[in-house]
Amino acid sequence: MNRPALILLTLAALGLVAYSIRSYLTVRSGEEDLEYLRQQVGQLQDKVTEQEGALGYYRSPEFIYKEALEQLGFTRPGEVIPVLKDLEDKGIKIEEETSAGSSALAASGPLPYWKQWRTLFFED
Repeated sequence: MNRPALILLTLAALGLVAYSIRSYLTVRSGEEDLEYLRQQVGQLQDKVTEQEGALGYYRSPEFIYKEALEQLGFTRPGEVIPVLKDLEDKGIKIEEETSAGSSALAASGPLPYWKQWRTLFFED
């Protein structure tokens, strides 16, 4: 074979090898991207399933009743909801309990809730 034909054949072979390597790397990169996207799809499907469960709860009569009661103040017929006013609104001060000079009781802090409720409901 003559020399120019051999050089041309070598260059063609190198070009073919380079093109094959480039194609392989492109396919490999595409496979990695595809695997990453499959993982994302799996995560998003899990999230969709979770959100569908939450949506089912939000559409349930239990949730609707709870929200109507808490947010809007609605009641069912015959149902009574007591509304407690703050002690300060009634002019009642929450004082510390002091009795018989006991330092333990004096350091105990504000009145217990049951005493505050008694004051609120039964003493004017």
